[in-house]
Amino acid sequence: MGVVQGLTEFLPVSSSGHLIIVPALLGWHDPFITSLAFSVMLHVGTLVALLIYFRADWARLIPAGLATIRDRSFDGDGDRRLAWLLVVATIPALVIGVFLNDPIESRFREVGLVALMLVVVVIVLTAFVLPRFETFRDAQSYYATLAHETIHWTRHCSRLDRESGRVG
Repeated sequence: MGVVQGLTEFLPVSSSGHLIIVPALLGWHDPFITSLAFSVMLHVGTLVALLIYFRADWARLIPAGLATIRDRSFDGDGDRRLAWLLVVATIPALVIGVFLNDPIESRFREVGLVALMLVVVVIVLTAFVLPRFETFRDAQSYYATLAHETIHWTRHCSRLDRESGRVG
């Protein structure tokens, strides 16, 4: 299951959904492997790996965030703002986790519902997010852009020039 988590976490698919579907497809009926606790452990492992990988960034951001408290100001350093944006962005997940743990555990971890939602996401991605083939001069430009957007999950204008089909 660690391999499934590692392969799906950074793609625009649900790694959590795959952690529910894969055991069902393989006929694994171990309640621990299909539990929310096990999924959380795998995600904590991913978090630890990311903290280690981005340790230089954290070594900058943590002092910058603390300096913001000390100076009561965001002025002087972009890292100060970024540190607090990361804190603020984490709050909704924390609140949802604390207050909605039981409903999530009981309702949203059913294999059928997860599979249905993955199909819905594919339809939405295909219809609204992925670039239209007709907007590119050739197939190579289209597939290069498709790979770029799938890997980076971005539609930011500065990173993609749809007129020329150039990724940049």
